[in-house]
Amino acid sequence: MGFGRDLNRANIEIAINAQKISALGLVSQIRDLIANVETSYLVLIQALRDLEVAKQSLSIAEDLLSQNKIRVKVGTMAPIEILQAEAGKAAREEDVIVAQSRIKTSEDLLKRQIFLPEQPELWRLTIEPVDKPVLQIVDPNMESSLEKTLNTDPQYQQVILAVSKRDINLNVSKNRILPALNLEARV
Repeated sequence: MGFGRDLNRANIEIAINAQKISALGLVSQIRDLIANVETSYLVLIQALRDLEVAKQSLSIAEDLLSQNKIRVKVGTMAPIEILQAEAGKAAREEDVIVAQSRIKTSEDLLKRQIFLPEQPELWRLTIEPVDKPVLQIVDPNMESSLEKTLNTDPQYQQVILAVSKRDINLNVSKNRILPALNLEARV
């Protein structure tokens, strides 16, 4: 960028870059929202699995308690074992309650991310995950991953455009401090 037409186009180039930066900011926000929703969905799935495990553990604790009661009745076990089994059962019941609370918290977080506050009928729905996470083993190629990231990351592209905008402003400022030569011809 020097003088003449390039200098006159500087404000247009800056405006175009500003528009691109704004668009990339929107893309970045959308990507972040999608990533947050996916993470919340996976957290909900994990909370549901934790509840299943907690319920199984409670069932085992209940079985142990009933077996210990029979053994105490028969005389092959000390009565203190019943108290220990009852304590174990109570701890497993607490685990079930905590797991249920985690499910509700995870579901509420996911609802806040995908539902509008003006849609109260949707907030009453229960979210039941259908898609289960699939484990993919990936052998990353650092060079291609870096190249892909640099080509598609909106934040990186915003920085590149911001640097370009600064370069344009710098060239305009440099041009303004150059001496001016104005010629006029009259007849």
